[in-house]
Amino acid sequence: VEDSEEKAWEAFQALRALLRRWGITESEHKAIEPTQKMEFLGVWVDAENKTLSVTAERLVEIMELLEVWQNKTKCTKRELQQLVGKLQFVAKCVRPGRVLISRLLNHLRSMKTDGEYMIPEDSKKDICWWHTFLPQYNGVSMLWLFEDPEYDHTLATDASWEGYGMVCGDEYARGRFPDWVLKCTDNIAQREMFAIVLALHLWAEKLVGKTVLINCDNEPCVFALNLGRSQDKFNQMCLREILFLGATHEFQLKAKHIEGINNRLP
Repeated sequence: VEDSEEKAWEAFQALRALLRRWGITESEHKAIEPTQKMEFLGVWVDAENKTLSVTAERLVEIMELLEVWQNKTKCTKRELQQLVGKLQFVAKCVRPGRVLISRLLNHLRSMKTDGEYMIPEDSKKDICWWHTFLPQYNGVSMLWLFEDPEYDHTLATDASWEGYGMVCGDEYARGRFPDWVLKCTDNIAQREMFAIVLALHLWAEKLVGKTVLINCDNEPCVFALNLGRSQDKFNQMCLREILFLGATHEFQLKAKHIEGINNRLP
């Protein structure tokens, strides 16, 4: 990677000369001259717009596979493994992709033997999402992946065993968790994640089209939010709700871990 076309050409010729000097045969028909856009292992790399996306050919292939799965009611373990493998590849270029694989992975882990298994309703819903929204969400910003952008809004949330608190700019809220949350959660990470869901619901209209940083003192939540995956089923549910809010309000979200002693109002 160079900062000018001239330097890129110089580096390209230097590498070619080095290969020849070492006696390494170059496959010249596969060599790609310096360019701002190229395909690499099924991924379209666009240095000009700083994006990664699935190539048109691979997109057609996966959409056809999803069309078949739209009408399936049963599948074998091998068939599901093949689908998950395809979607895990695509998830590199689809920002919310990892979230929409988790329930498929849950079902795959439950398939202990060969034979056909009924496809659960939650897995069908995730397959439907992929089929409907994959073309729209194909493409992620490399800057968003590797750099910290200037965030439009910063949210902070915290949770205790019974309640939550949250702040966005000069606005704040606090309250007690609903009884159903208290009954179906058994660790603080789940309640920290639900507090984030509540904060995003509360300020969703304020976040439309914005980049958002969430400060959180719970490392498992930060990990799940940034990587888009969790093995905890309650947190998987929360991640899908966050994905839905982000999709319908077009905001981008990152989480940052802060020490608990610093997670407080000034």
